Amino acid sequence: MSGPLPAQPNLRQLKTRAKDLYKAHQQANPEVVQRIANYHPRLSGLPDADILEVGFSLQDAQLVIAREHGFPSWPKLTAYIAKSTSSQNVPFPEEAATLVRGLLAEEGAQKAAVLLTVLGL
Repeated sequence: MSGPLPAQPNLRQLKTRAKDLYKAHQQANPEVVQRIANYHPRLSGLPDADILEVGFSLQDAQLVIAREHGFPSWPKLTAYIAKSTSSQNVPFPEEAATLVRGLLAEEGAQKAAVLLTVLGL
């Protein structure tokens, strides 16, 4: 799967995909040749048979996965995921939670007035 990462990328899934790619190369699976040729700079341009015979490490597989998703390296991909995951886990301030509970308890116009006040409108 190439292209952008999903909204909530799963590093464990990407690690599994890299391991699967590595194993497929070790088993000389011809289905992975094009992916490797397209995304691994050291191996692009080689004949298919050479791609399957050349040394290919787990780090090589991780590089292919990273580049499939538009990242120049595996460390850049994992850093991006770590950053996006940590920003999704920002604690919700108690004041905001209280405000939300208050908004949910209010009715109709009162709810709108409170929201407009909070937003400064």
